Amino acid sequence: MQAPITYFAFKTQTREALAFYTTVFPNTKVLSVTPYPDRPELVLNSQLEMHGITLGLFDMGADEQAPIDWGTSLYIECDSVEEFWQLFDQLEEGGKVLMGPMAMAGFEQVTWVTDKFGVTWQLVAH
Repeated sequence: MQAPITYFAFKTQTREALAFYTTVFPNTKVLSVTPYPDRPELVLNSQLEMHGITLGLFDMGADEQAPIDWGTSLYIECDSVEEFWQLFDQLEEGGKVLMGPMAMAGFEQVTWVTDKFGVTWQLVAH
């Protein structure tokens, strides 16, 4: 059995999300992008590698509803408070802060932020 891969479904923004995440997060690269054969403007399947973890992204189409819920989030432990703020500032732009940023439970900074694509991130810095 292969390791599970987390997938995110977007209406039509997969290519934009891939470009955004490779800009925001260091050590992140696009592994593959496969368009729909009959609708090349939409992505049937894509994979992104972030620090050795594979994430999948695909488009459902403008008329489809596949909301990403903040109850599912990606947890990132930052190496420094500076890295925390660099990531937070980019993810928060056009998104929504759900909690923090603030000091909490032994961390210098903690936040939950949903980015402009609807993906929620938990960022922490020691």
